[in-house]
Amino acid sequence: MEYKERIKPDLVTSSVRNVEPLKNGGEVPVVEDDDPKPGDVVVAEIIEEGGSYDRAEIEGGETVKLRIGDIVVGVLGIRKAVKGFASTIPKNIKRDDRLDFVSSGGVMANCLSYPDDLGRPYGLKFIGFVANNRGKINISEYSTGPSKVLDVDCPVVLVTSSRMDAGKTTLCCGLIEGFLKMGKRVGAVKLTGITRQRDTLNMKKAGAVCSYEFTDCGLPSSACDPKKAVEASKGLLNKASKNSDIVVAEFGAGLLSSYNVLEVLMDPEIREACTSLVFMSMDPVGAYGGLRILEDHGYNPDVISGPTTDTEAGRENIRRFTDVPVLNGIKDIDKIIDIVSSRCFLED
Repeated sequence: MEYKERIKPDLVTSSVRNVEPLKNGGEVPVVEDDDPKPGDVVVAEIIEEGGSYDRAEIEGGETVKLRIGDIVVGVLGIRKAVKGFASTIPKNIKRDDRLDFVSSGGVMANCLSYPDDLGRPYGLKFIGFVANNRGKINISEYSTGPSKVLDVDCPVVLVTSSRMDAGKTTLCCGLIEGFLKMGKRVGAVKLTGITRQRDTLNMKKAGAVCSYEFTDCGLPSSACDPKKAVEASKGLLNKASKNSDIVVAEFGAGLLSSYNVLEVLMDPEIREACTSLVFMSMDPVGAYGGLRILEDHGYNPDVISGPTTDTEAGRENIRRFTDVPVLNGIKDIDKIIDIVSSRCFLED
């Protein structure tokens, strides 16, 4: 096809890391299109400084300071964070229209709201859609593929929480390191949230033989059609389990969120595949509510952890209403590993 123009970007964000035509650097072909979709790869110029979300993650996890005038390649996507930006993609978009930089992983959208302590997102001027010879590119074209059927033949550990920033990735890394010491090959996945490599890279650094997230299944975030989120989760679990003795799966965002955490957990195949579940909470009320919700949907958590367990007062308040072990994800990680591994490796 004939391209409208070619643009040399200053930054290519990690959200488009699987798009092969972008791996060679240089100029990218840009086209117009009147039907924007989540996952479309776009180019925009930074035109307005914002608050604390002032860095972009590039492939490999490094973050780079955003600057006025930078030309950035990212992806259209929806963010609906409790302690972050809430955004949507425009119904149509043309050259020079306003967008916002709503995630360090490179998600661009129209911001609807934000916490005052974070400040506004950086403002963008839309330039166009990145294209190949078939037309505009969507990251779904370069995905590992979702699956309608779960095909996992090893234990699966699920780690979920009452909200974001509850210490899930730290706990997952501790579990991975513990299983590694047991001589197990560990696959790692992040099933929900908004695209960013940081968590999956940390799990890989902890010793996981593989580490994937929903972006590898073509989703810029799991704030999408629940069916797509479930099928992406199954695809990720299938892939991670192939050469693994156990899979550790983190749910980004909270149990009750717009990221389809509960919807994925409610899938019968995923519930059946869950060998062990750890629930993280920021406070005792969140722990109590999360435990009740999980029990209502057929889950019996093996451990309650998270910042609510940082003090004896927090632990004591939770123990008043449950017999589930209440353990800190850092101080008590060895005990958590013992509990989870006893569920996952019964023959050992």
